Amino acid sequence: MKPDRGISLIQDDKATAKYLSQHAEHENQTGKDLPLASRPFGHAIALPAQAEGTAFAHRLSHVPTGPKGPTLITAVINACAQAPDEVIESNLGSLKAIEARFKQIKRLAPHITAHAHPSGQLIVINRSEEVPLPPKQGVGLARKIGCDFLLGAMQSGHLATPWIHCSDADTRLPEDYFAQAVLPTRSEASALLYRFRHRPEPDQPSTYAMAKEYETSLRYYVLGLRSAGSAHAFHSVGSALAIHAQAYARVRGFPRKEAAEDFYILNKLAKLGPIQQLSGSPIEPSSRSSNRVPFGTGAAIQKRLRTPQDQIRVYHPQIFQYIQTWQAALAKCVAQGNSTRDILSAVRIGAHATPGVEGDRLLEALEESEALPRAERALKGPAPTIAQAIRDNLDSFRTLKLVHALRDTGLGLMPLREALERAPFIRLSGKAETMSAHEMAARLEELDYS
Repeated sequence: MKPDRGISLIQDDKATAKYLSQHAEHENQTGKDLPLASRPFGHAIALPAQAEGTAFAHRLSHVPTGPKGPTLITAVINACAQAPDEVIESNLGSLKAIEARFKQIKRLAPHITAHAHPSGQLIVINRSEEVPLPPKQGVGLARKIGCDFLLGAMQSGHLATPWIHCSDADTRLPEDYFAQAVLPTRSEASALLYRFRHRPEPDQPSTYAMAKEYETSLRYYVLGLRSAGSAHAFHSVGSALAIHAQAYARVRGFPRKEAAEDFYILNKLAKLGPIQQLSGSPIEPSSRSSNRVPFGTGAAIQKRLRTPQDQIRVYHPQIFQYIQTWQAALAKCVAQGNSTRDILSAVRIGAHATPGVEGDRLLEALEESEALPRAERALKGPAPTIAQAIRDNLDSFRTLKLVHALRDTGLGLMPLREALERAPFIRLSGKAETMSAHEMAARLEELDYS
């Protein structure tokens, strides 16, 4: 089922003001006291950083300029309470290196300093040893602190852009990074997704192939959903994200989670307006191993380093045929104005007409994931809003629950290369087993962005 146009974002100062006063982190208040550049900042980006050491100052110096004026950068150097000593020491190294490289303009609060930066101005928020993050709130809260500060600055007239960019401390940004977000066609989107491509690390050469395999697994999932006609076939990559400020306020910012914060905020943002894929130069996340979050690229690489014999495993490609059958049944009911009792019939007819799809298996998974009762409730709504209700009730989270329910009916995980060989939406039959990780990733990147 194709997504409809979505909800256009309009000026909503009340929602932003309510968020800042009731739900934002206290750092947002400091944004009102910014030492202004010669004119309002044209671009804004939030970068969480943990255990990045002295190299972080060097990476900060490469945040690019943009076409609308100077850039406001928030760097949130963070650690949770009871973090290991090596994390605190590494964060201290980052702070000292920043002090040495970027001239301090003003201390805005005991843990917040403003610095001169070649592209505009750098705000350093120290949430490490003295003001640590609460346990299990990690990167989600760090992103929220940085973005809330930028939203506060925007509300005070210090920012001329509606976009709050989010990336990571180890990610390279292309020269056209900010320019990609200023085109007029971006105005209806709730969020923008940059292309991404992992880069090699000179000091960790063995991890590059692992990162490219993990990247391939991410694209495999999105391509599978896209082949199924899902409205939620987009990546959840926190380093590749820009969020419309008013949409950010309306979904109450990033969730305070230690992982998957990007998935959950995008799940909410998709209900306000389109998630738009950009077509410019890609960002380049690092291919290093990491234990900063419990899952993601760094964690997947670290797991492979511990047990190199274990292959990356992905969802059975047949699962996406089941989702396609479900999407087609929903689309038929919406288009024909059918009542809720017709959805079971539409599922059974669709399953019977699709080779390899068993009606009973699909219905079992739909019940287990609660997709069926949610669809039935949505179909009872007013006719003009049914399509939107279907999309919102069967969102990214519910889609993933359905995928897991289908997996648990017997369509288990399989090795990545075997799945690529068998998936009709990839078309690598007879090739995947002999391709290098780099070649495999390049092929799926081409399919992803074609």
